[in-house]
Amino acid sequence: MKPAWSKGSIAVFCVAFVLYLISSGLAHPTVYNNHVLLADAWLHGHIWIAEPSQAIDALDYLGRYYIIEAPLPAVLLLPFVAVFGTDANQTLVAVTCAALTVAAAYVLLERLDVSESTRRWVLITCATTSAATQSVQGDGVDHRSGGTPTR
Repeated sequence: MKPAWSKGSIAVFCVAFVLYLISSGLAHPTVYNNHVLLADAWLHGHIWIAEPSQAIDALDYLGRYYIIEAPLPAVLLLPFVAVFGTDANQTLVAVTCAALTVAAAYVLLERLDVSESTRRWVLITCATTSAATQSVQGDGVDHRSGGTPTR
């Protein structure tokens, strides 16, 4: 079995990371920082967040706001929020995860013995779809549906 991290997969990760980093405005902070706020809430012992900005989809229930998206991005952000608080850069974590996704696709295609030309096209497709749009926005939630707040 081939090793998971070959020179090719590391190169793919680095190229994807740099391209996503540049296209995200060098990991600008995002207004969609709902996962940072959720991780911060967990660290403070509750599941509701303080009043979020209008950019965040949050459910207002009995005067408290609850994030309605899946919690995995908040789990990934916990160590960063523990160190940096709500100033943790969600965009940088999203860019890193997106680049890891493209590198993992490269490893999978390599292990399946997919031809080099087919591998390139599949990686280009993988790298320019949701991984790209969500890392540029700095979140793991698809806001292309309009991003209309629920409140």
